[in-house]
Amino acid sequence: MISRRAVLAACGAGLLVGCAPSPVVRGGTGQPSPSVGTLDDARREAAQMESALAALTGACAAQAAAWTAPAGFREWCSAASGAHSAHVTVLLQADPLGGVTTNRTPVEAMASASPAAGSLGEALQAVASQYQATAASHRKTALTQTDPAMAMMWVSLDCFAGFGAHLFAAHPDGASLGTPVAQGSAVPARIAVGSRTEALQVLLSRIDELSFGLTSMIGRSGNNEPQMSARFTEVQGLRNAVSVQITAASASPTAPAVDYTLPGNVNDPNDWSRLWGQLEAGVLAGWAPVAASSAGADRSSAMDSMVAQSPQPVTRGVPLSWWPGWL
Repeated sequence: MISRRAVLAACGAGLLVGCAPSPVVRGGTGQPSPSVGTLDDARREAAQMESALAALTGACAAQAAAWTAPAGFREWCSAASGAHSAHVTVLLQADPLGGVTTNRTPVEAMASASPAAGSLGEALQAVASQYQATAASHRKTALTQTDPAMAMMWVSLDCFAGFGAHLFAAHPDGASLGTPVAQGSAVPARIAVGSRTEALQVLLSRIDELSFGLTSMIGRSGNNEPQMSARFTEVQGLRNAVSVQITAASASPTAPAVDYTLPGNVNDPNDWSRLWGQLEAGVLAGWAPVAASSAGADRSSAMDSMVAQSPQPVTRGVPLSWWPGWL
């Protein structure tokens, strides 16, 4: 059986790129992160859990052919293993918010273990269990963070693991896992996150852009896109909920723009799925600074919303990045 506690040695993935701040973050603070040069218990535990996921998903990819696993299973697991190895690299380096130029030498060595090959069913159970445990651990740590930039790293880790937990709960047979995760264009870096109200306003603008895109495509379809219409109704409810939070902070929700430059060709039905996915990805990214700039129940709620949003881009063929929320 593939052991859920199996741990890989921390591997220097070397595939990490720089972080370009999203519209909700301001320039770097110039201050070192609280954990620079040391490895606290939370990072050590997280690295062990991410290493276990890297080992488990890597073993699944290696055994997929022998198991006659469902189509796409090997590709998904291989991509996930690379993502978890990259998480380990960041967690074990001296400065986890060091961005692209930091020294990636691990502060602490980690024992190596290779999971034994069992059946596909045993492997699926082990992966699902490890994702659930990892998401719970990351969430616990995220809720204790007082530095918003560090909180955003943990929020991102929680989102990725939470996505995996929900995915394997929804597809316990390993079939139809969907679009594999992808590297993306960012790693955690030392940035100054704006206020919670600023983050909510940016999130609202991304929700409005999604609404605009959906109505544009629905109109061009002759109102013949029932999935888009249903999603538009959900998005309006989301807009109302975010607006309530902004109002509760004694601010006024920003009105939608008259027009938006959409990330695709709204006049080409062949481009609609990708366009829709990109707009959903924008909303997903908007939740991370909201969670990072919040505290207590507000942070927990925002993290719930981010995890719930994470399948939306993937369903349209836009992959989840290694570090959700970092742009």
